Amino acid sequence: MAWVLILSLIHFEGLAQVEKFGKINAEQLRMKVCPIDSGASAYVVQEVGKSYFQIMAGRFRLIHEYHIRVHILKKEGYEYANVEIPYYVASSGEKEEVSELKGYTYTLNEKNELVKTKLEKDAIFDESAKSNLNVKKFTMPNVSEGCVIEYEYKILSDFFENLREWYFQGTIPVLWSQYEVSIPEYFYYKKLSGGYESFHENKEERYVENFTVTYASEITPGLNGGRTPGGTFTLNPQMTRNHWVMKDVPALKDEEYVSSYQDYVAKIQFQLSSVKWPNEPARTFSSEWGEIANIYRKDERFGLLLNRRGQVKDQVAALTASASSPEAKILAIFEYVSQNIRWNRQYGEFATQAIRTTLDTKLGNVADINLTLVAMFLEAGLEAYPVILSTRRNGRVNTFYPSLTQFNYVVAAVKLGDNYEFFDAMPGILPPGRLSPQCLSGQGLMIGEQGHKWIALNAGPSKHTLMANLTLDEEGRVKGTLQTQDDGYVALRKRQAIVGAENEENYFKNYWQSQIDGLKVSKYSVNNLKNIAKPLATALDIEMEAFQETEVIYFSPFIERFFKQNPFLQENRKYPVDFPYPITESYIFTMTIPANYQVEELPKSATVTTPDQSAKFSYSIGQSGNTIQLRCNYTVDKMTFLPEEYANLREFFTLMLAKQEEQIVLKKMP
Repeated sequence: MAWVLILSLIHFEGLAQVEKFGKINAEQLRMKVCPIDSGASAYVVQEVGKSYFQIMAGRFRLIHEYHIRVHILKKEGYEYANVEIPYYVASSGEKEEVSELKGYTYTLNEKNELVKTKLEKDAIFDESAKSNLNVKKFTMPNVSEGCVIEYEYKILSDFFENLREWYFQGTIPVLWSQYEVSIPEYFYYKKLSGGYESFHENKEERYVENFTVTYASEITPGLNGGRTPGGTFTLNPQMTRNHWVMKDVPALKDEEYVSSYQDYVAKIQFQLSSVKWPNEPARTFSSEWGEIANIYRKDERFGLLLNRRGQVKDQVAALTASASSPEAKILAIFEYVSQNIRWNRQYGEFATQAIRTTLDTKLGNVADINLTLVAMFLEAGLEAYPVILSTRRNGRVNTFYPSLTQFNYVVAAVKLGDNYEFFDAMPGILPPGRLSPQCLSGQGLMIGEQGHKWIALNAGPSKHTLMANLTLDEEGRVKGTLQTQDDGYVALRKRQAIVGAENEENYFKNYWQSQIDGLKVSKYSVNNLKNIAKPLATALDIEMEAFQETEVIYFSPFIERFFKQNPFLQENRKYPVDFPYPITESYIFTMTIPANYQVEELPKSATVTTPDQSAKFSYSIGQSGNTIQLRCNYTVDKMTFLPEEYANLREFFTLMLAKQEEQIVLKKMP
């Protein structure tokens, strides 16, 4: 029967802070700065959303209403006038529709009068973004500094699982953000809130909603057929209405050592758990992690792909013919895949093609490359597994929120003894057993043929050592050698920098010149640039410009500082500090001074640590005859520091950087 809704849902009345669409006070446009952030290029005056259910054409549909008003203060804020609204259209016929879209730009004319410019229909475009996903795009008209833009729309959705999430925080300040969700008892959603901002309002109300429904008459064919009269009936489900408001929410600003703002942004998300119609058993939607793992296991682009290992049999046999140990097999296969298959710049945990196609074309996305690696490991008789994960930029996986949509990457894991080693063949310059820094995001889900398990995505230690052996001559000139050795992610960064430079010579000259003005590299050598399984080593002959004042010489012994400036300048911090990996840096400085100079003053040796000893800095300096030697070590062996640890960490860096600037004083003897 066809159902027609006659009594619509009742909603909370708008609060005093929320102004209706099209109703704007000209005083708003006369404001020159954001009330809560004087440096903002734009700010959200109000953002209001509402999600609820209606019966349309005989079935429930999920409705989402959205209204936003943004004050653009500077040209840098023009980007907020470019709008994209994603919506889904499935091949099954289920779809989402964007309706009642309208917008205005408000400006003041030369007489200081309010002018409204309408968003015209011919300025709105639809594009296909990817499979099943379309995007409605438009740019607000007549945008200028000081204008206010406003638009609203509805999304009518057949997808109950797509109850819109809500972000209370963004890249510009938000004065008022309000979201209201009304859900009938037939639908059960898990709610997940995140972020470090507090709710201004957080209300939940339960009530009974009455829907009077009319169904049309129908004609039944056949001998016993006839017209069935229309009629009405009432649905009166128990409703739950949630109402959330955040007020004066600061913008998410770039800070050092934040893994992903997706981990910390103030938001509400929903996951459909079950649907229970009257007099029918419940239908479960959200899964346990075991069910999620099983979906991957049975997918043609993932688990079933790995079962078709005949495609790599001959190749694996040839690669491992002379390998006498599991480690040798791993290295042979890893080097082949990492050096022969190029990355097409696409992420994803699902393959886009058969393994044979990846090997033949030597091109693929992350999953094409690393699932090929897993398949070859398995064919070689190794205990290997795919591990799905979320990159740091994509945000950490919430293990309490089973969902397919949290992942965007896959790597290989091989069990060696009692431990698992990770392998990522995609970048091409990672040593075996190392994940790229973007993959160090907490935990990954390892999926086997029978089971699954969470596994920590730990980073091995990274090390950087610099040894400077210098001589000061009687004229105040400095010559000597520098030797560096880098391992782990420090070596990865340096290899990338050297390979990406115009040429090696320019890289070394420019890098060391940036450390000390007047430093010249006269000779250099590099070892293991392409042998990524070994530490990267460099050796340089250098000379520096003579000191201008030679009677008394002041200088810092640091040729290369651990940090040029404190990365933690803000007095307070709301978010954790996430170092990408543990690191140890060592610096050994030796200087021989001429007989006509004496040491007038040396800095004092010192040790600085955080209270839990997870960050350490040691500075040991001394003189033996005409030789000055300094030994420094900087170590961070914990990846995450909580906001309550920030003050101590900031003080640690302040003291360490101050120590780097202390000077040695030499005096010329008469």
